[in-house]
Amino acid sequence: MVEYTNITKGINERKTAIYDYTLRTHENDTGYFETYLRRYNGEYFFYLIGKAGEPIVDADVDYLELIPVIGDNKTYREELSTDKEGKIKLGTLEEICHLKISGSKGDKSFNSAWNLPYRSEMSYYPNELHYLEGEEIALPYPHTMFNSGSVSLIRYNSGTDNISNMFDSIVYHKKEGHEYGDIVVKDLEHGTYKLCFKKLETQIMITVHKGVYWESEDFILKANKLLEIPNRKTMKRIVNFKISPEESKSNPNLKRVTFNVEGAGTGLKVHA
Repeated sequence: MVEYTNITKGINERKTAIYDYTLRTHENDTGYFETYLRRYNGEYFFYLIGKAGEPIVDADVDYLELIPVIGDNKTYREELSTDKEGKIKLGTLEEICHLKISGSKGDKSFNSAWNLPYRSEMSYYPNELHYLEGEEIALPYPHTMFNSGSVSLIRYNSGTDNISNMFDSIVYHKKEGHEYGDIVVKDLEHGTYKLCFKKLETQIMITVHKGVYWESEDFILKANKLLEIPNRKTMKRIVNFKISPEESKSNPNLKRVTFNVEGAGTGLKVHA
């Protein structure tokens, strides 16, 4: 109720003004929660935060999908819950390039996804390698930690089912200025070996021969035959690997891939 003086009439008058306001409570808003992914001391943490910045405690995460750079996707459906800080520890997520997570708190749900910065160095590994006794076998090592959980070397004894664990024949060298290092395998006797990079699900069959190279490294002269090594390849290290968006009106999903190849000459060809 408002009272005012009407100068024209010379009297006081009263009027009533009524206004309606609609208040949004966000009760049914899918953005009721804020989700965050934070990396701290080499490990990733998922955070669920309310609109006022408060941690959402005991929220259930019922779907977590981890997409690696190489290999099959890993899906976890067992329930995880946020702690008193509204967070869930996810670990180092090594070799993971994409993460999807969803869950709920009461009748409110959340669903988020992130692209993770993955390793900046990648290497191509052939299916098989041929070497002579006494030669060193040097390969890029695609992990940050060197242990038997990441790499294995097994020797298969000819004519039997016996196998030997040759992990102690592997020496790891951290390469200055690179995210990863190299492994060197030496002093292998002639025979057949399998080298496995477990997290990449990559296997390389290595055959060590008794003999000498004949004119070039494409031929090995053995006691009773001359062995040709088809498509012998020289290992090259790819560094500074990056994927970034490329501006394109015709294809908005176009990406730009850039990298450097160590020791590459003018005749190097790269196929994607």
